[in-house]
Amino acid sequence: MLETTGEIESLQRLLDASRARATGHLREIINDERTLTAAQLTELLTGMKVLAVATVTAAGEPRVSAVDGHFLHGTWTFSTAGDSAKARHLERRPAISVAHIHGEEMALFSHGDANRLPAGPEL
Repeated sequence: MLETTGEIESLQRLLDASRARATGHLREIINDERTLTAAQLTELLTGMKVLAVATVTAAGEPRVSAVDGHFLHGTWTFSTAGDSAKARHLERRPAISVAHIHGEEMALFSHGDANRLPAGPEL
């Protein structure tokens, strides 16, 4: 777990806001007993996790692929070959959805925009 106190607090605000926007149906499934805090989540997400990453083609068609992801400083980080279809999709259309599903025990769905990290030392 590499997150700072500030990053955990920021993640908790994001989780709370997401839960507040959830539909009634989702809140019936993901009730208080099945909700993790940001601190619990960061502990569970330590180390490499397999992610399903969804991108969109130029024709607007969804594509899903699997990557090795790392939850670092409250956000997902993954790598891909610069000439991969996924990289081309994200370069032109950075909107992305990411899912980490651990059986029936835990699932985390994230949506946002991908950002290319500058070349540099290993994270």
